[in-house]
Amino acid sequence: GEDTRQRLLKVWEEAEGHGGDLTPLGVRQHRGIAERMYAAFPEAFKGNPSISARSTVVLRCAMSMVAFGDRLKELNPNLRISYEASHKYMDYLNYHTDESNRFTSSTDGPWAEEYRKFEDVHTNPDRLIASLFKDKRFILKKVNPKEVMWGMYWVTSDMQNAETKVSFYDLFQPQELFDLWQCINYRFYVGNANHADGKGIVVANAKSLLRNILDSADEAIQKGGIAATLRFGHDGNVIPLVALMQIENCNVAVDDPYEVYKVWSDFKVVPMAANVQIAFFRNEKGSVDDILVKILHNEHEVHIPVQTDQFPFYKWSDVESYYRNLLK
Repeated sequence: GEDTRQRLLKVWEEAEGHGGDLTPLGVRQHRGIAERMYAAFPEAFKGNPSISARSTVVLRCAMSMVAFGDRLKELNPNLRISYEASHKYMDYLNYHTDESNRFTSSTDGPWAEEYRKFEDVHTNPDRLIASLFKDKRFILKKVNPKEVMWGMYWVTSDMQNAETKVSFYDLFQPQELFDLWQCINYRFYVGNANHADGKGIVVANAKSLLRNILDSADEAIQKGGIAATLRFGHDGNVIPLVALMQIENCNVAVDDPYEVYKVWSDFKVVPMAANVQIAFFRNEKGSVDDILVKILHNEHEVHIPVQTDQFPFYKWSDVESYYRNLLK
């Protein structure tokens, strides 16, 4: 217990006052993604094309956008990047319907009571608490075992994002970590993905974002001179987007909390700096109908349910038609 306290004090030196901020690692991750994108698609960033970059109004999101754009500007100072973080765009960057909010409510959502029992079964703090505190009377009077266990779990897992090289994994047994993660994974799933009981209402939150993607693509194709449109949101925006786009393994629909981890994992769908890229390829002599695209999820080429005989490439006209029909 004393050893754990000393480690926490060391972490606090870095963490104090930084709750919710973008970490230095987050800056490095975004710069890295930008650099790899630039290297993968150099033709898009030649000369002095324009780039539209927009983020939600959350500061760490805007800082992510700037870190990304800064690296692109270092690679080509002639790029013309417009940065915007405005409530004007929140209706597609971070949109949630009232119907969706009612379903995802942790207090009275239709899944909440089943989850409460699930979390209760999967939160077993007695061994951990006994290892941290030796005074049983003190535990009885001052310690909420479940809150301490969950608090230590979050600190433990979040150390991957910190600069301070301290670990707390030695405090937990593997089964305890797996059990707690199952709870988090299910909460992410029911709150943002395609839970079967939701009948698509949560995934539908991403419709306005997908529409903006399609409209932005059409504008770039028609106008020319646009290298990229960049949109910076949150894990709760990426999850419904990749489900709506029906990117492989992201749209699975189940309702049993004991089964979710077998088919859907938060760290695969939305690791830190999760991203979706749609890259466009045009034959200079071809028409709009000849444009090809490939879709990358976390920088890996992925399948979507659109017919193609040249994966990872799809005809843009087929992809756009498929997604426009989804939006209807």
